[in-house]
Order: sequence, then C-alpha cells, then structure tokens
Amino acid sequence: MPGAKTLMKQLLKSFFYLFPAFLSEKNALIFINYIKLFITSFIYHRFKKRGTEQEKQTGIMGYKISFFNYPALINQFEEIFIYKSYRFNSRSQNPFIFDCGSNIGISLLYFKIFHPGSRIMAFEPDPVNFRLLKKNIEQNRFSNITLHHFALGTQEGSCKLYHSQEGSGSLNTSIYANEPDSGFINAPMKKLSSFIHEEVDFMKMDVEGAEGEIIREVSISGKLENFRELTMEYHPIPGRNEKIITELKDAGFILQNELKFNQGPEMVLQFKKHH
Repeated sequence: MPGAKTLMKQLLKSFFYLFPAFLSEKNALIFINYIKLFITSFIYHRFKKRGTEQEKQTGIMGYKISFFNYPALINQFEEIFIYKSYRFNSRSQNPFIFDCGSNIGISLLYFKIFHPGSRIMAFEPDPVNFRLLKKNIEQNRFSNITLHHFALGTQEGSCKLYHSQEGSGSLNTSIYANEPDSGFINAPMKKLSSFIHEEVDFMKMDVEGAEGEIIREVSISGKLENFRELTMEYHPIPGRNEKIITELKDAGFILQNELKFNQGPEMVLQFKKHH
C-alpha cells in the first residue's frame, strides 16, 4: 500500500487528468469511486492479518466486483477508467468487441458502462482469474458476453501457463516464464483467427508478451483486416515482439497514441485502421 505522499500524488494526478472534462463521461463518479477504492484498500491493509489472501468484494460504479488484490484492482481502475486506455469511437449502439486477456473483468465493466449494447468475446486462460471473471459477469447480470477459458497463440493444443509470484489476482500470468522460478500449469491454447467471422469494432489485448505471436497468427490468416480499432499492452521483447508495430502499419493501421503507466518498458499502444 503506498504511503500518504505517494497516495496524494496519485490522487492529484488522476484528478487533473480528469478535470478538463470533469462534468462529462461520468468523470466525477469515476473519481469518487477512485477515492473510495484507496480508502477501502487502506483500511483493509491497516487491519488485515499478515499472510492472508482471500476473495474480497467491493462496489465500482454501482456494480459488485469480486477480486483478490487491492493494488492490482486499483492499477486496473487507473488504466481503464481514469486514463481510458480502451476508449474507442463506436459507429453503432452495439459494437462488437474482442477482449483478449480479460483478467477478472474490469475492462468488461468499462465496456458495459460506456457501450451497454456491446457484444463481447472475452478470453482469459488463468483458472483463478476466470472464476472471478465469470462470477463478476453473472452477479452483475451482464449480457451478450461470451467467455472463453484458454490461452491464445499460434497453434491449437496446449501450453504452459506461468504464474506470477504476486499470487491470486495477478495481472502477469503469461505463456512465458517472465520471472525466475515461476510455477506453471498446463492450459489449452487456440488461435484467435478461429473466432473472427465478421468485422470487429474494437480489440483490447493484454496478454503479457504474447501479443506479437497473436497478431502474427491473425495476420497470416488474413483476418487482421477485420479489426477497425485495437489497443494493446506492448512488451518490447527482443526476438519476440519487435516487428509488431511494423506488421500493424503494413496492414493499414495508424498508431494514434502511446501511454505509459509505470517505469518499465511496457506501454499501451492505440491503433486505428486507416480507411
């Protein structure tokens, strides 16, 4: 849990980021929920027993959210609701969205608040996260969301899914061993192209380093052109993802924005198809 000075800096940064449009797009409500998350997190960490990790529940934007980890939840809320990483221009009342790496469903919550009529394909391989993802969708009665419980990659079959040492609710589960002594489980793997049968208005991808392989597979299948806009967390890993931006530009996408939320090399890239 951050100290008082760090907490105040985070709150002020978020407030001034939202301030130019504070009375629009539910920004005031977003900021109130953000403060509430910090307060409940502080109270929990102040009085919790050390070494315990259990499922928790809180309210976000009027919805019930089950989760494990306050820092991870706050991190997702900042990126998705404060900085609106997954904002896109919808042409209709019911845009078709692919959510690759749904975690526990905070991104789905955002889509259903700002695009209530959206149809969503959600993909999440981690069994613990998937259980909470399914629970969060069911307890909030979200409709038109199809859940898929497997990893995405270049082949049909199985893969090793490595766990982060952060524990349950981690944002860093990956098909790559990005940490020393990472434990893993065997998980099913499928090709994303197998699920693309029509135009997709928006794709969000947060797959912890597998974005290069997934984009390459969709490109080879000829279905990359089905996407109008996409946003991905990009990991500039040598020998794995360095060609991804070129591949997207060659496919007619324009890089619209780059966002950074931490000191690491990762960044969020927002692309739109040039028509």
